[in-house]
Amino acid sequence: MFDGRGFVRVSSRGGHTYPLQLLLEHGLMPQVALTVEEYGTLPAVLQDTDLVTFLPRHVAEVFCGWFPALRIADLPWPGQSTPVAIFTRRESSLTPAQRWFRRLVHGAVVEPGTEI
Repeated sequence: MFDGRGFVRVSSRGGHTYPLQLLLEHGLMPQVALTVEEYGTLPAVLQDTDLVTFLPRHVAEVFCGWFPALRIADLPWPGQSTPVAIFTRRESSLTPAQRWFRRLVHGAVVEPGTEI
């Protein structure tokens, strides 16, 4: 599936190490053509190149909504991703702007109906 494909690697400095682990475990590091610091860079790079990347499915789904030319493919082997958690101060100590931002982030990363 990945023979001859170039990869974009996202820096794992943000704590998302699973994509890097996949590249290492499956001997794909020599095929890394580009490393970026943030996931937000990926859609523009991917839509204008023939490169591929590993990233959490929920992130890929958001990107495909923004960039309809992108597509998601299942991995050819079983895989798991690292759980993502949101940490915040208690509700009573948040400003209205912080409450709004927390709801925005929460809505982007969790299943509908899940409480903070």
